[in-house]
Amino acid sequence: MYEFQLLLSLGTLIEFYFKLIICITIPEEPILLVDEIDSGLHFTVMTDMWKVVWEIAKKLNIQVFATTHSWDCWQSLGELITEEKITDNEITRPIQF
Repeated sequence: MYEFQLLLSLGTLIEFYFKLIICITIPEEPILLVDEIDSGLHFTVMTDMWKVVWEIAKKLNIQVFATTHSWDCWQSLGELITEEKITDNEITRPIQF
């Protein structure tokens, strides 16, 4: 038998990333701003986090702006770019005013 728990009872980290996934998959705007995207994550899972964000953003054509103070977070994004052979044209796009 499965035991169900309220999302909020699983902790603020789970709640934060659940909300992040919801914001990415049900966008009201084609731009998503995320402050401290690595908050609460262990450095060993940051590349996986970037993979999820990258795949969803690419499929739904959403531009993601993320902040961090973590060198590990930027390094893991670099690893994803290298592994997936992501080009400059894919990871950046011009903003028209």
